[in-house]
Amino acid sequence: TMDKLQILKAWLETFPGWGEADWDVDLTGETPVSCRLTLEDDRVVHRQENILGDSTLAMQVTFSLIRISYGEENPSQWVEDFTQWILQQSEPGNAPKLGEGITRFRTEKGKLEILGDKTVYTVRLLGTYEKIFEVK
Repeated sequence: TMDKLQILKAWLETFPGWGEADWDVDLTGETPVSCRLTLEDDRVVHRQENILGDSTLAMQVTFSLIRISYGEENPSQWVEDFTQWILQQSEPGNAPKLGEGITRFRTEKGKLEILGDKTVYTVRLLGTYEKIFEVK
């Protein structure tokens, strides 16, 4: 199975305004040529157990995304389109599944820097999903 980083990368590449990207998908490395995706946190935020001993865990996962582009026509519009796309994909349940049930994502702490013809967009992607453990 693909790990969470690969699942998210594949999904982000379906954003219509994504364009070409040289990816660095890990926790280390130098500044990426155009894109870096890292997993910051994946934790239990709530645990519920039923009478049979089955557990449902509400999980929250946090990714960090850095995207560098050159000669972007309208970077602030790209950021707005990307943020809206995340919500439009996520709310009806079209975001990739990371566990059981629906996975939902939202963006947080987005930052846009324009350095000459280089645009650097940094954002956190927060996801929620469930893990279910059944007693056999």
